[in-house]
Amino acid sequence: LPFAITEIARVHGSVVVIFLLLVTLFGTQIFLHPETKALQPWARLLALVVVGQAALGWTQYFTGVPEILVGLHIAGATALWATLVKIWLTAAGSS
Repeated sequence: LPFAITEIARVHGSVVVIFLLLVTLFGTQIFLHPETKALQPWARLLALVVVGQAALGWTQYFTGVPEILVGLHIAGATALWATLVKIWLTAAGSS
């Protein structure tokens, strides 16, 4: 690719910060409204997965992007999407 890893990491990091803000807002709203009680365990899991992903990404970047951490980060991204799908289905009443 014609992009340096540092450029890609910078853009990725910026998108992650926006995502973290949205997840924080989402989680706050879920825990403020009792009618969203069914979503609360999934919001907790989402927070755990996001923190794990952030830790993996940070470690990956500062250790020279080792392949094993790239693989774990991709697995974490899969877990993140699965959690978001579960939240969507639960919110829609399809769980």
